[in-house]
Amino acid sequence: MTSEKFFFPCPRFALFRWSPLLIATVLFSCGLFPSVVVAQEPEGIKLSDTLSQSGSTGLSISSDLTQSSVETPGEESKFPETQDGVDKPDTAVTIDELRQQLQISPLPEINSAALYYPSSGTGIPEAFGSEWGDVFITLTGASKDRVRTTFVDSSISMGLGLGNPRNLVGMELSYNILSTRTKFAVNGSFDLKVHRYIFEDTNFVASTALGVANVYSYGPEASLNPPVAYGVVSGFTYLRPDDPIQSMPLTITLGAGGAPVFAETGVGLIAGAGVQVHPQIGLGSSWGFGGFNLGASFLPFRNIPFTLNALYTDVFNMTIPGHRLVLTLDYSYRFK
Repeated sequence: MTSEKFFFPCPRFALFRWSPLLIATVLFSCGLFPSVVVAQEPEGIKLSDTLSQSGSTGLSISSDLTQSSVETPGEESKFPETQDGVDKPDTAVTIDELRQQLQISPLPEINSAALYYPSSGTGIPEAFGSEWGDVFITLTGASKDRVRTTFVDSSISMGLGLGNPRNLVGMELSYNILSTRTKFAVNGSFDLKVHRYIFEDTNFVASTALGVANVYSYGPEASLNPPVAYGVVSGFTYLRPDDPIQSMPLTITLGAGGAPVFAETGVGLIAGAGVQVHPQIGLGSSWGFGGFNLGASFLPFRNIPFTLNALYTDVFNMTIPGHRLVLTLDYSYRFK
């Protein structure tokens, strides 16, 4: 006879799922489950002080931060009184006193008129030249010499400037009426000079230039005026930079040029120095055109760019033409 097994149906999975809840219910009913208490900071006790004293958190929180914004009774506030969000002044200031405090001394008058200077008076080409906005005209008269013994000759030059020698290069173009003793403008030539600043500060400027005199000539006497190339370097400084009236500008030039203008044959030396001895007078000397030269420049009016120059060439009578006196009238204008 076979025995039959009887199985009691038990919701095993459901019982296991609800077991923790049943256990907690039993323990709570017996008073064995700890009650949950929400800690509140009692009045007058700062939780930050308790934490810093217990050391259980590992952090130290300063109680000064919580006390700095609390004003204890009996202490005066350290903050200034305000009214409508604006600090009250300690003392009342009248309108006249405030006006005196805010008063500014008037600025000194500045003479905006442009002032001009005489030339260096050396009579040789310099490395400084005209730039964009500059125009000029020169009238020249020369006494007779060994070659021209019976007449006084004269010429006219006019030109303009292009470019900027500080940014890239400046270019000076000039047109010359070589002689007025014959029919007017029957003989002429063009000159070209390219120049650039190579150094500049508050008390010294240096420039270099390459030029060609008589780059193109025309007329019956064109063969007497062949192209002549030259190169020069010039420096400009002040001997009295702190003197507001007479700073004594000094110009020095050194270079070389070809014949027949700067030498009878080959290449000749170009050198010169000029200084402004008076706000309206400049003196200079140079070696050029094959001889030693002395020059002077006079500026009649400080506010008008008009100069009268005198140059005595070949003082020691070393060249074929010999010494002669050359007078020039220069007028320049800057329209930019």
